[in-house]
Amino acid sequence: MRVNDALATINGLSPEEHVGRYLGDVVGELAPILVPLYRRVLETGEPVVHTESTDDAALQMGERRHWLSSYYPVHTPEGEVIGIGAVIMEITDRKRADDRLRLLAEAGELFSTSLDQDEIASRIAHVGVPRLADTCNVYLLRDGVLARVACVAADPAAQPVLESLPPTFALADDSGQIANVFKDSEPLLLSTIPDDYLTELERFLIGPGGEQAPVDLSLSFRDAKARVVEEFERAYVAGLLEAHRGKLTAAAKQADMDPKNFSDKMARYGLRRQAVEGGESSGRAT
Repeated sequence: MRVNDALATINGLSPEEHVGRYLGDVVGELAPILVPLYRRVLETGEPVVHTESTDDAALQMGERRHWLSSYYPVHTPEGEVIGIGAVIMEITDRKRADDRLRLLAEAGELFSTSLDQDEIASRIAHVGVPRLADTCNVYLLRDGVLARVACVAADPAAQPVLESLPPTFALADDSGQIANVFKDSEPLLLSTIPDDYLTELERFLIGPGGEQAPVDLSLSFRDAKARVVEEFERAYVAGLLEAHRGKLTAAAKQADMDPKNFSDKMARYGLRRQAVEGGESSGRAT
């Protein structure tokens, strides 16, 4: 096996660490796509040119990555196929640029319509999700505060959690980074959301009537944050069960969870499978 530093970096291994590994061990989530391609080249002796692949698992690191690949057979002087050569080109930046252009084109069409602001904001949020983001909130200035006029989640189970968050926050001089984005007209990009940033948001969230949003000061910040996470988990698990008509195995597969762990989540939040067709049981969390 020979692999250059560029491909080794894409695979997340050193060149030496590739030796002795199966293809599935190297490419991970892409194995179901790439293994059949390699077999096809070996069996037919014909190259496969410009095949696009996407690593959705990279979303855990905050991005989806894309590659354009070509595969060709490696022959002995006698013509026997003894291996496969691969040429890989990462096209993530190009795909992002294409997505941005499509988004801008669709957004431009929306702004040229006679719809009111709230309707335009709602449509823009739906244009951006899920192509550019998992969730999208749009805020407009209303009566001296930033008011949410649209929110969209790619995961239907997360939508109620998103909507349960306070819909407005103050626009005072010391309102923090979100207010500064509005006042300075400058974007803010955070690769991760630190606890102090969440604390800052909590300080300035206000209710729909302009009053300070109620905060349970008897809880520590970590406990309050854990409560929000628990509410999301319960809504997420319940939503998957409903979407899959109570079929635990299918719901666990979509959540990328072991069925036992998924069942434990159900038991934790007192969720039970609903009676469905096909012999699924009801009235018990299994």
